[in-house]
Amino acid sequence: ERDPGRRLKTFWRMFVEKANEQLSGIGINLGAPLNCKPHIDVEKGEREIIKNQFKNYAKPWVFVCPRSNTYAVRQVPDWIWRDAAAHTLGTKFWLGTTPAPQNFIDLHAQHFDHIILWLSVADLLVSVDTGPMHVAAALGVPVVAINQSSAPPLHLNDQNDFTEVAPPGLDCLNCQQNVCPKNSWLPPCQNVPPETIAAAANWK
Repeated sequence: ERDPGRRLKTFWRMFVEKANEQLSGIGINLGAPLNCKPHIDVEKGEREIIKNQFKNYAKPWVFVCPRSNTYAVRQVPDWIWRDAAAHTLGTKFWLGTTPAPQNFIDLHAQHFDHIILWLSVADLLVSVDTGPMHVAAALGVPVVAINQSSAPPLHLNDQNDFTEVAPPGLDCLNCQQNVCPKNSWLPPCQNVPPETIAAAANWK
């Protein structure tokens, strides 16, 4: 993630280039960067247990990962999620580690292994660019990804089913900065219109 070309390079290209650099010392070369689709399997029995836990909730099951717990430039405020969820079809499940706003079923997420199991039965994930987004893509779950400090097309594979949404009017998206130079506490890229999120989720 410190690659000087990270605003233009995909994750897989950076990974393979760096791996080749490190492996060259022992005579190994992985070849050109391949656009490989990540894949995660969940045991059928585990998936059935989760489906049974959610069976009384209306479909589609829409999961929302509202924020990175580390970076303000990968977060969206609760009020935006609340308003987006009010206009999004299906049951909305909250994957945040803080209490859910109105219009969500709060799963009280605290462990990443639980998130993997929940996402294995999801119809859709709506997410900022953080861990659960990559897990959902590897599970084959459709994703609505928020473009903020990092552009989803550089981090998700073009073999994944994802739609990108972004805050309007910004020329600083995909800055690849972990701290916003404009406002470190409330970066402008947090201001994604809730109606934009809901429209993308309902379309997907």
